[in-house]
This record gives sequence, structure tokens and C-alpha cells, in this order.
Amino acid sequence: MLSIDEKKRAGKPQPARALLLVYGNNYILRLAFFRLILGFTPHPQ
Repeated sequence: MLSIDEKKRAGKPQPARALLLVYGNNYILRLAFFRLILGFTPHPQ
């Protein structure tokens, strides 16, 4: 039997967890994200 807190959590969508799942499983999204970070980071040369 679920506790009240667990019921509340189950009924409510978790955008952070969904985002993490999508981010973790989507290689292209991750690649684009890293390219975006690298694009904004100054490269010491």
C-alpha cells in the first residue's frame, strides 16, 4: 500500500526525471548540448 506522499508523487508528473531520461537516452541531444557548451566556452590556445 502506497503512502500519501508516494500517491501524491505518482499522480504528479516529474518533469525533471522525464528530462533526465530523455537526456540520458538521447545521444544526439546530449551531443548537441555538449557542442553548445563548448561553443560558449573560450578555448585556451
